[in-house]
Amino acid sequence: MVEIRQCRLSDREDIEDISSLIWEGEDYLSRVFDEWIDDGGFFVALRDGRVIGTAKITFLPGKVAWLEGLRVHPDYQGKGIGRELNDFILNYAIELRQSGVINAIEFATYYKNKESLHMAKKAGFKTVKSFYVLNRKKEGPEKEPPIAILSIGDLMSYKGYISAGWKFVKKTEESFKWVVERNKAYSTGKYKFYTAGYEKTFILLNGSKEALREYIPCFNFLSKGADTYDIMFPEEWAAKLHLFKKNGFTFWEEPEEPNIVILKYYN
Repeated sequence: MVEIRQCRLSDREDIEDISSLIWEGEDYLSRVFDEWIDDGGFFVALRDGRVIGTAKITFLPGKVAWLEGLRVHPDYQGKGIGRELNDFILNYAIELRQSGVINAIEFATYYKNKESLHMAKKAGFKTVKSFYVLNRKKEGPEKEPPIAILSIGDLMSYKGYISAGWKFVKKTEESFKWVVERNKAYSTGKYKFYTAGYEKTFILLNGSKEALREYIPCFNFLSKGADTYDIMFPEEWAAKLHLFKKNGFTFWEEPEEPNIVILKYYN
């Protein structure tokens, strides 16, 4: 049997072990452990007293419950642990919605996470938005960008949702302020962008040829210690993909389509 309870400080070692075995050791879970403990809504699955999985519910502006942090130790994958955690965290969120604490339940996942997408759609989630995430090798000139101040008008090309990394919030004044408070914005002199998320993805605000030419040296400078970096932009920019590819940006995998899917619970 699997026991599910709130995560404790004493679980750190087990969670660091899980994190080290996922995404070739690049998982961010161990880096946000203290933050998530303080935030609450951080749950773990245990078997024989050992933490073998995690799940997190985070409260976003607009009274949205955001589901994230679903992990299962590789030794226990394929045994239904992920499904148990997923069902637990969803039922917990549904109870919060029924009691009026939240208004909506949402999450995002990679477009090739077929198991997660299947479980979500079977449970009553529907896709409401998609984004692109592209990768580029760090090469070329570098330029240190000055800090910038964003206004919601800078995100005119973003329809419906704005990015906070792999979290996404509805485009409202409240959500915009929440994003600005938690992330850094920069300017190339003419074009703005900001970094967001646990892994500091670059969020583009302009997808023109001229903007990309000015962005890249800034991205190179801010990516010190890394060989590559990721950028993110909305699905509405599909017609600009050829510009990104000409400037060395590539998809993680084929097919070349919006690869981050945002889903909302409708049951």
